[in-house]
Amino acid sequence: MSFHNPNSILHSSGKISVYRLLNFCNCGLVSFSFASRRSTVNGFTKLYYNTNTFLRQQNSTLVSEELYKTDHLVIGAGVVGLAVGFTLARRGKSVLLVEKNPSFGQETSSRNSGVIHAGLYYPKEFLKTKLCIEGNGLLYEYLNKYSLPHNRIGKWVVAPKSERKIPTSANNGGFVRNTRCFQELLNDSQYLQQLNTKSQQLGVPTEFLSSKEFNSSEISKVLNAQSVLVSPTTGILDQREYMQSLLFNAELAGADYFSHTSVKRIEPLGSNSGFKVYMESLGSQFEVHAQTVINCAGLYADQVSNMIGTNLVTTNNRSKSLNSKCANSDNKSLRGEIKDDDLVKKQYFYKGTYYTYVSDSARDKPDLSRLINRLIYPIPDKNLGSLGIHLTKTIDGRIMFGPDLEMVERNDDFSVNSNNLETFLEQIKVYLPEIQKHNLQLDYCGIRPKLGNSKSTPLDFIIERSFSMYGITGFINLLGIESPGLTSSLAIGKYIENMLY
Repeated sequence: MSFHNPNSILHSSGKISVYRLLNFCNCGLVSFSFASRRSTVNGFTKLYYNTNTFLRQQNSTLVSEELYKTDHLVIGAGVVGLAVGFTLARRGKSVLLVEKNPSFGQETSSRNSGVIHAGLYYPKEFLKTKLCIEGNGLLYEYLNKYSLPHNRIGKWVVAPKSERKIPTSANNGGFVRNTRCFQELLNDSQYLQQLNTKSQQLGVPTEFLSSKEFNSSEISKVLNAQSVLVSPTTGILDQREYMQSLLFNAELAGADYFSHTSVKRIEPLGSNSGFKVYMESLGSQFEVHAQTVINCAGLYADQVSNMIGTNLVTTNNRSKSLNSKCANSDNKSLRGEIKDDDLVKKQYFYKGTYYTYVSDSARDKPDLSRLINRLIYPIPDKNLGSLGIHLTKTIDGRIMFGPDLEMVERNDDFSVNSNNLETFLEQIKVYLPEIQKHNLQLDYCGIRPKLGNSKSTPLDFIIERSFSMYGITGFINLLGIESPGLTSSLAIGKYIENMLY
């Protein structure tokens, strides 16, 4: 059978996992001779097969040949969608997780620095700050529980010896620079002092490295630093292994996962009866009746949201409806006009490029891969649109530099070029003066979604029931989920669980 028929127990991801086959067959041992590769996740060895279909559990319900019914439809199998699906499936509810790409996590989730953030930078009142701090602990707990590759190597935020004056807002304690507010001059070391104070207030461990500790370290031979703020709970992980584990555990808890599956239309049903969602997979169409829809579509989250929002704008006489409601209601939240921007969402896209460090062949040149065993971050410029071009160690020991921040029109162009090499080099030399062009090899890029088209304003995550004013309560929007979305993923799953239960 093929997945072209939704009534099939087969699915077109191109892989079969042994634990699903054993569960389906209800037998103790099945052996095959056509296994193509192995992957160890959560202590289980999974064998995958080169077929066009895979056997899956029937946890959600097939109402008919054309209609598939589930409690929760999660759109998008990036790291956040996987974490949400995993969290909801553990409650024993039926979960359908759909992904338009051939596999999970092929966009923002795998094209980043792979850093477990501590939660230092963003305003204290931001949701992303809360979720990052909570997610840091949840993520380390998960990675340890399932023995997944990670390393709590810590981060140094470095103020260089040759200080530059940087603008900051006088209205928020210097934690976020805002050029639109009253300006004062603050040097890098003072910024680190304030960042340390803020971290202590948030309960995030930080401490200053003493001059003695710095001078006795090998890294002092190459690092230009006047002061160093240490973040011991920052770390790195293997994003792919983490996402594979989330999917494994979600399926083990009963979730169904469809790859190659895109959402074409979302139709809210009346009386809180959920949604009819029209899907397409490999040229075939089918429908899903979901009680709730969780929009985790990442770079495409605004498009998914607008399947409902645009329809509300174009088909309803909103002003008359609102006036009627306001005239007969004491609910202040219904008063006034709801702008189109509140219904029709727009994300902006920013590309970030990464370079791999290539060591010098000359023996008299220091090898950074040997000297550096932690993350090195510069003082972030301006308004935290980016944390700056930083140095990251990967799980396999490589050194990466990036990302920069370039606004782009398309959300699907992952091509790279070295036009930004001079800018990279200039920014890296602030803290690593010995780095040269030949040490940087162009590698990959990622694209992050933001909710504004300015680099000068810090923006929060949006996680909300966007259309509840129209009686549509089961649609949860996740918009502008960029960094630290990876770190926050399990906390986001828990946050959405609390919204629903």
